[in-house]
Amino acid sequence: MKIPDSLIKAVDNLPLNSVSLGYSEIILFKSTELAQRQVGYRSHGLTGESLLGENDGDWLAEWFVIGYDSLCGDPFLVDTSDSKLPVLNAMHGEGSWNPDIVSTTFDGFSEALLVLEKLAKGREHPVGLESNPISEKERTRFLAQVARLAGTESNYWSLITRVPK
Repeated sequence: MKIPDSLIKAVDNLPLNSVSLGYSEIILFKSTELAQRQVGYRSHGLTGESLLGENDGDWLAEWFVIGYDSLCGDPFLVDTSDSKLPVLNAMHGEGSWNPDIVSTTFDGFSEALLVLEKLAKGREHPVGLESNPISEKERTRFLAQVARLAGTESNYWSLITRVPK
């Protein structure tokens, strides 16, 4: 399988490979791992059979996994049919793939990760987040900044920073 050069270059330019906040961690693959990490999405892990399709809910040929959210294992994927390389997140285990946009561009995603890293400082694990919860003011400011960078008001960013009541 050929990983598009534009995706390899984008992944190589990521400023970090993971960001942890409370119970959740965004884990991103190195470009050298991308081909092997497509197994289970683009191809069957045991038979090697293609899992690509063209119907609603199928994994599309232009999608490539770049990482996952450790809380649920949901993959982050890039749509390589768009030169801006939008980043999406999809729930796994649903029987079909219906990803949601996280960022309209890969560069915006990369910048949003840096903003998340700042918000997460001292809150990288559950105890840290519990002892230093995200205030509603911080969350609102974070979501506005990320929406500007990512080019969208993604539900993903809202979910990982929600304040328990």
